[in-house]
Amino acid sequence: MIVIKESGNGRYEVYAEDHHWEAFPGPLGAILTAEGLAKRLAPACGGEVTIETPWGSKQVRASV
Repeated sequence: MIVIKESGNGRYEVYAEDHHWEAFPGPLGAILTAEGLAKRLAPACGGEVTIETPWGSKQVRASV
């Protein structure tokens, strides 16, 4: 699972096991980073990774 957390002042951080990215100045950078990481991790995680965000959750599947 990958989590995007709001860290205050409109900044967001991306967390996953053994991964952490510092605050992004807005949600777009955090979303793109989380989706890229999910696609990279998905094959090792059974083909699908969940991204939890302040706006809801999303499933990302491994690229075929």
